[in-house]
Amino acid sequence: MHLAVSDVSHAYGASVQALADVSFTLRPGVTGLVGVNGAGKSTLMHVLAGLLAPGQGSVVFTDDSGGDVRRWRDLRSRIALMPQSFDVPRNVRTLDAVAYLTSLRGFPSPESTERAASALHAVGLADRSRKPIRSLSGGMLRRVAFAQAVASDPDVLLLDEPTTGLDPEQRVLVRELVRGRRDRGITLVSSHVMEDLEAVADQVVVLDGGELIFEGSMADLLVGHANAEEAFMALLLARREPS
Repeated sequence: MHLAVSDVSHAYGASVQALADVSFTLRPGVTGLVGVNGAGKSTLMHVLAGLLAPGQGSVVFTDDSGGDVRRWRDLRSRIALMPQSFDVPRNVRTLDAVAYLTSLRGFPSPESTERAASALHAVGLADRSRKPIRSLSGGMLRRVAFAQAVASDPDVLLLDEPTTGLDPEQRVLVRELVRGRRDRGITLVSSHVMEDLEAVADQVVVLDGGELIFEGSMADLLVGHANAEEAFMALLLARREPS
């Protein structure tokens, strides 16, 4: 199954065009979403998660032949988002917070609790599961945000800046968890850290000023460049050179 994004646009008021006629297809595996601040990455993530309705365009699940299966709004329970900003009540226990968010995706208790416990163990926070959210560091809270997204084992996993605020050891852990998703549906990872994306992504989507400027494999992006950061900067420079 694929997720086809077709001519999606979204504006904030009359002056801010966050996305402009963006079209691409998300396929099984890991796709990196790249762009500078303000490129439209988080807006696109929220559109794909069903939290924002696009001003125009559509997002549709398709089968392998490209046939329209169902609109993504009918299948949102199969989509999970790790947002860039993760805010939960600070007095709630960590396990309870993840279990509650998992239950919202259709899992009954005690399965939601079991899934939450497993996800927290995977991100190295099993020993903090009974502690309140307020006791966690910023890096731990980012890992809780990751855990609640993967606990439901979604068909489409959207990770918005998953390694922000993590130390090098934690970044490696999250990268390994993302890499393990390659055969488990569609994963879209937004990140400013090109090293992280180069390590996990099979495909790459690049946005600039709300417009799509590259869609292809990581291998294609790297052609002629030493690393993904150099390749990304070359794309931006080529786009912004005076004609």
